[in-house]
Amino acid sequence: MSESSRKREKKRGVKRNCAYAFGCALALAGVSFGSYLLYGGRSFHGCFSAHRLASGVASELLFSSAVYDASDSQKTADIEGIINSFRSKNVAVFGVDFIDARKEIFMRPENDSVFLERFIAFEKTVVRDFSVYACLENSGVEFYVPSSEDDVSVGAVNLVNSLSVKFSRAYDVNFAGGSAKSVVFEKVQYFGSSNLRGSVHFDGCGFSLALAESPVFCAVSLPDVALVETPVIEFLHSCMREYTVKHVVAGLKSAESVGDARAVLNGWGHREELVVHSAVFEWMKAYAVKAGLSERSVLEEERRCASSSAYYGLDKMLAFVQRIGAKTALELYKRSPDLLFAEAGLDSLTTK
Repeated sequence: MSESSRKREKKRGVKRNCAYAFGCALALAGVSFGSYLLYGGRSFHGCFSAHRLASGVASELLFSSAVYDASDSQKTADIEGIINSFRSKNVAVFGVDFIDARKEIFMRPENDSVFLERFIAFEKTVVRDFSVYACLENSGVEFYVPSSEDDVSVGAVNLVNSLSVKFSRAYDVNFAGGSAKSVVFEKVQYFGSSNLRGSVHFDGCGFSLALAESPVFCAVSLPDVALVETPVIEFLHSCMREYTVKHVVAGLKSAESVGDARAVLNGWGHREELVVHSAVFEWMKAYAVKAGLSERSVLEEERRCASSSAYYGLDKMLAFVQRIGAKTALELYKRSPDLLFAEAGLDSLTTK
């Protein structure tokens, strides 16, 4: 890529603290369409060498840091854990007060240019083949390789070595003898992420949704199946996004509180996740041989995702999509999503 091209991309990029912002005067709910990293990596058709998994060629960089809305159940669990921790040391706790919650996005740049050149050429063909299969109007995907946390494109899929999200919640603990700040956190590895970032505003008559662009990431230090599938999954998320937004806007009309509005956003984020993963998994089983994969490895990855609590309901959606086909499922999601989820046996995910 020429220097002028890189500069143009950077102008379309995003800066560290302008993405993934959670929280506004009334509500700001970020719906994360990311895939959890479930297991380690191995070779990609002989050109993805194991030593790259150590990621020693680049340091992990903080891409963004912002306040997010921690759930009441999460706070309750944190406080119980803090109290039990102090009690185990025979220290009495008089009170625990929540301070704030932060979400930090970490990325590790990928510097293996030989691998990237081969992977990008290969994956463009995979995405194009899926687009033809699913009858998608958009059949192309652009990839970008960021060199730093400030060099990220919002108009392309950003390929990074690894991607992780750290969720931390801070508390003020008052105990016998003084007080202290306690931070509870977990760090989750992601396959990819294409976030719907928006703010919900109440104008006196109802809630409205204001969207902001955010970048799409794909990690490349992944097992073979995930490495091939993840860009397709993130691409399909981008194709379905306009329909998800339409469903969110319709759902906000009946929201009576900030909590209701947040539930609408998060609910549609999860619904899109199930449909996208099910469609790609169903297609990949037939495409596996062409991609140099075995159908067995695709089924193993499918089972891993379906067993994760993050994808509750995926097993039923997978079974339904297998019966009706991925193309029909995607059309139902666009036009009649409640019918899709009801027929899949997921009545709890219908909006009526």
